[in-house]
Amino acid sequence: MFRLPRIAAGFALALAAWPTLAQEPNFYVEMKPDVANCGDPSYENAVKNGISVGFNVNPPETYQDENKQPAGIDWEINKAVLDLLGIKKINVVWVPWESIIPSLLSHRIDAIGADIHVTAERLKVISFSGPAWWYGPVLIVQKGNPLNITSYDQLKGKKVGTITGSAADLYLRRIGVQTNEFKQEVDELQSLNQGRLDAALEDDVVYKQFDKENPNNNLDPLWSIPVIVTS
Repeated sequence: MFRLPRIAAGFALALAAWPTLAQEPNFYVEMKPDVANCGDPSYENAVKNGISVGFNVNPPETYQDENKQPAGIDWEINKAVLDLLGIKKINVVWVPWESIIPSLLSHRIDAIGADIHVTAERLKVISFSGPAWWYGPVLIVQKGNPLNITSYDQLKGKKVGTITGSAADLYLRRIGVQTNEFKQEVDELQSLNQGRLDAALEDDVVYKQFDKENPNNNLDPLWSIPVIVTS
């Protein structure tokens, strides 16, 4: 189905493997799209009038280039899928991360194009498609791991940075870790870099981008620490 107001992040991601109805080769992964039988005119309206897609600034996933144009992995995937579906008019709306779901629910945007993880809480209010690319979490500490952190359990009682409303924040709270919330990833990682935090839990691609742009940083990623599985 292609019910725009109800589709959240990743709606374009799963569709990346879907062809348009008249396009060859006829390839798909989980299911063949049935946009002609949505039961409402949402698809036709999107083709005719375009759609609004919400993103937050979070390189390398999505950001604005030097010409103030959208760029990044998520933008490229969403743009490619919308091209396949014949949707040419794309209104990019830059939204703070904490406002991304409220913007969808209030119909300010038609879909979320930014990365957003599936959680039980989010499934109560929005719908998801399947993923198109994979990344993982990384626990980051100060250079040399001065607190000798070797497990997530040791984060209890520490100053741990996360992004407000992120999957990392929800995960840490679920295992009993009190978090220090930030609105922007760069502020979170700079706070750790400057010694105002003991650790941070971030997307590995976000850390790698920060490391690339700040080669003399004071951070170490703890790649070998296993993530605790929670129900």
